[in-house]
Amino acid sequence: MPTASSRFFMTLKINKIQTHAFNNPAVTISWIVVMLAVIISAVQFFYNRSLWLDEARLALNIINKSHFELLLPLDMNQVAPLLYLQIVKLFSALTPEAEYGLRLFSLLCFWAALVLFYKTARLLLKDTLPFVFVVSLFALNSSMVYYSSEVKQYMTDVFIAVLFVFLLLRDYKSPGTKHLSILVAGIVAIWVSNVAPIILCASGVGLLQQAAIKQKKDLWQLVGVGGVWLIVFVVYYVLFLYDHPTRAFMQAYWSEAHAFLPLNPFSSDFWVFLLYRLGGLSKMSFSPFIALAVFFSLFVLAGYVHLLKNKKTFTFILLALPIVTHMLLSAIALYPFMGRLILYLAPYVILASGFGLQAVVDRWPLKAKSLRAVFVLVPGLFLALIMYSFPLHRSEIKQPLEFIQDNRQQGDKLYVAPGSVAAYTYYTQTGHFCENNMVVILSRPRMTSKEAFFEQTILPLTGPCWLLFSHNQEIADYVVGKLGKMSLKPAKAFETVNAATYLFYFNSE
Repeated sequence: MPTASSRFFMTLKINKIQTHAFNNPAVTISWIVVMLAVIISAVQFFYNRSLWLDEARLALNIINKSHFELLLPLDMNQVAPLLYLQIVKLFSALTPEAEYGLRLFSLLCFWAALVLFYKTARLLLKDTLPFVFVVSLFALNSSMVYYSSEVKQYMTDVFIAVLFVFLLLRDYKSPGTKHLSILVAGIVAIWVSNVAPIILCASGVGLLQQAAIKQKKDLWQLVGVGGVWLIVFVVYYVLFLYDHPTRAFMQAYWSEAHAFLPLNPFSSDFWVFLLYRLGGLSKMSFSPFIALAVFFSLFVLAGYVHLLKNKKTFTFILLALPIVTHMLLSAIALYPFMGRLILYLAPYVILASGFGLQAVVDRWPLKAKSLRAVFVLVPGLFLALIMYSFPLHRSEIKQPLEFIQDNRQQGDKLYVAPGSVAAYTYYTQTGHFCENNMVVILSRPRMTSKEAFFEQTILPLTGPCWLLFSHNQEIADYVVGKLGKMSLKPAKAFETVNAATYLFYFNSE
C-alpha cells in the first residue's frame, strides 16, 4: 500500500510526464501512433486468421513434439531457433486456444520492439519531424503488423535487431554495466534468433570502432564479450546446426527462388538481384505500393550519406553493416536474402530514412505551422495504408473447411490439394474440422506441373468429391477451368482469400 508521500511524488512524476508530452506535440503524436499500433496488432491477433502452409508445418511440430523433441531436427523441412520453439511450445500449452498461444510470443515481441524503437528514435533523431516520421513508419507498417501474428520467428528477429541498436546507443552508469547488458543479450539472441550472428557482427564492429577512437581502455573488455558470443555460437552451431538434414533441401529451394546474390558483379544477374531484393526490402519497410517505396528509398540513401558526411560512423555501421553482411552471406549461399528472412533489416532502413529526412529539414527548415500539419499527415498516411487491406490475410482455409462441414453429405469424398495438406492436418488435429468417416485423399507433397497434376490426380477421382485448395489459388483456377471445359461444373463452391473448395460429381467407375 503506497504511503501518502509516495503517492504525492508519483502524482508529481505523472504530471511532469503529461506536461512534457503536452508541450511536445511530437512526443504526444508518437505515443498515440504506438498505442494505435498496439490496438491494431491486437485486433489482428484476435482476428485469428488461418494458418498458412509454413505456419501450419511449424505449428504441427510444436504441438506434436515434446520440449526435448524440439531440440532435434523438425519434420517437413522446418527450421527455427531452439529457444523460440521452447517459448512458443510453453505458450501454446498455457492457452486454451492453440493458435493464440502459438502466436502470442510474436505479438509480445512486436510490442516490445515498438517501445524500444520509439526510445531508439528519441536517442537518434532530435528533430520532431524525422522522429514522428520513423515512429509512424515502423509502428503502422503492414509487414510488422502481419508478422506480429505469424507462427514464425521473424518478429523475434525484428525485436533482437531493435534491441541491440537501443542497447548500444543508450547511456549507462558505467562501461561494465553496458558490456554485461550486451553480453547477456547476445547470448540469449543466439538461441532465439537465426539472424543473431549478423546483428552481433555489426554490433561488435561498431563497438570496436567506437572504442578504438574514444574509449581504448574498453577494447579488451569488448574483445572478451565478442569471444563469449563466438564460443556460444560455435556450441550452438556444432550441437544443432552442423550437418543439418534440411540444409540441402533449403539451399535447393532458395536457389530456385533466386535468393542468393550472384558472385559476378559484372553480370546482369548481379544487378538485377540487387534491384529486386533491395526493392523488396524497401516495399517491406515502407509500402507495398511501388511508387511510395521508391520515394521513401530516396530518404534512405540520403540518410546514409548524411551519416557519413556528419562523421556518425558508429550509427552508420549499426544501420548499414547488417544489410551488407546479409548480402555477403547470401553470396556464399549461407543465408538467403529474400522476403520474410530480411524483415529484421526494416528497422535499420526506416531509421536511415529518418536521417535522410533530417538532412532535408536541415537544408530547408520548415515553419512551425507546416510542421504541425505534417505531424497529423504523416501518421494519417501510414494508417490509411495499413487499413487499406485490414485485417491482413494469407490463406483462409478455415472458412472452406467450415463450408464443407456444413454442406457435406453421406458418401462425399474430400481431396486435399497441394499446399493445403499441412493446414488441413493442423485443423483436423486441433478439432476445427471433423472428418466423420469421410474418405480423405491427401495430395503428394510436390507436383511437377499443373498438367501432370490434373491428369494424374484430378481425372481419376470418382463420385461426389470436395476439392480443397489453399496457398495456391492459381492451381485451383486451373483445375476448375479444365473441368469446366469437360462440362463439369461445381455443384457447390466457396471461395475466400487464397483458399477455396468445390464439390464436383465425377463419373463413377
